[in-house]
Amino acid sequence: MANIKMNFSQFLKGYYHTMNPNWMNNPELADLVSKADVVLGPTEASEWYDPVYSRDLELESLTRDNTIYSLLRKTTFQQQGDSFKYISTDSATGFRNGIGELGVIFDTTTSVPLPTDVDNIFPAVVKLDWIDSEVGRALSAIQNEPVNDPAQIRNYMGNYFIDKIEQAIAGVAISSTVHGVDTPAVDGTHTKAAIETLDRMITNQTESGQDTTHVSAQTDGDIFWNEAGSGTARIDRSASTAWDAQITLPTTAGTEQAYDILSELDDLMAVAKKYRTGTGTPNYIGVCSDKCFNKVQDELDPKGRYLEGEVKASQTLNGVSTRPGVTGGKISVAGLQITGVNVPCFQAKYLDGTAASGWLWKNSEYATGGVGNFYLINMDGMEFRTLIPITFKSMPNTTNNTEAGLGNLNILYMAGQLLVRKWASHAALKYIAS
Repeated sequence: MANIKMNFSQFLKGYYHTMNPNWMNNPELADLVSKADVVLGPTEASEWYDPVYSRDLELESLTRDNTIYSLLRKTTFQQQGDSFKYISTDSATGFRNGIGELGVIFDTTTSVPLPTDVDNIFPAVVKLDWIDSEVGRALSAIQNEPVNDPAQIRNYMGNYFIDKIEQAIAGVAISSTVHGVDTPAVDGTHTKAAIETLDRMITNQTESGQDTTHVSAQTDGDIFWNEAGSGTARIDRSASTAWDAQITLPTTAGTEQAYDILSELDDLMAVAKKYRTGTGTPNYIGVCSDKCFNKVQDELDPKGRYLEGEVKASQTLNGVSTRPGVTGGKISVAGLQITGVNVPCFQAKYLDGTAASGWLWKNSEYATGGVGNFYLINMDGMEFRTLIPITFKSMPNTTNNTEAGLGNLNILYMAGQLLVRKWASHAALKYIAS
């Protein structure tokens, strides 16, 4: 049998043309027929035809995700710089309530709040490279099986690269230079900055080990953001509560907890929204694993906490959609009402979080199972700041010993960092039990 190169409509046209059993020999279809490599014979089936492989490459048993990375607000180092300033508390003194005609307006007790500089925030530089062979590309063009299809390889590498950025933000990626939930990105022992994690950003002094053993060391909550292993923390949580997010932890360290989830989220939001920037509508999202949101729905359904409405819909933010829910007001949403704030909720695959889920997102204390954490993110106070956007380059291959000069060296790279401002405006309900 010949290898037929036609689309489905052409196939139907040829098959039903006058219902002729010799339809493939029709002169009108001659340009759609190619010669078979093996002549039809009466013996084994393998000699009857030459198989034609699908043009699509399927990735089995693999998961890809870019939920958190897509949701985060994107800024640039070029516009925002590599630092920011904080006034951690209201330190001005000398407020005069009822000054008489001879009262003193200024005296030695009056002061101006002292800004704190958080500087030298160094972006993590990450890359992925591969070599495609010129010979392989040529073979791909003449063989049934695309042994080295550059388009397929580039598509695979692109998905893989973004997925690894997602894993780094979620705290799944573990290697010699990339970190887990309770390990600083750069702590004086590494030589290059790595992408920080969502969980380490939304934490507080208590979880960092000040009084408990929720993580393995007191310094784990510190944020470094620096290069060359200087060991200087940009955010020193052990020294100040100014960097604390609103965190609810289990009452017993080393365990998960069966919270009244909706009530706990209400309490967290009641505090967190006080610290958000601006006076307009609070701009929050919820992020958790599918397993975690299933636990939320266990409470949602009987309590009717979906936003009221009639039409099922989902909300899309930066290309990421929520689970279908109902509409509320004029905007289609699928989420929760948390202390009066409409919060669309998104599920990220890499936030399942513990040993029971099969992921590496865990720490030395919480190694038993659970559904992970529920994060409330103030979208006006968290960003992924980019120095170099995701960039693809291809150049002649001069490094491969066996095929130097034959083919191209391809590189995907970027430079950026996860940043948080207004730390107290973010919240998390942590270590929710299964």
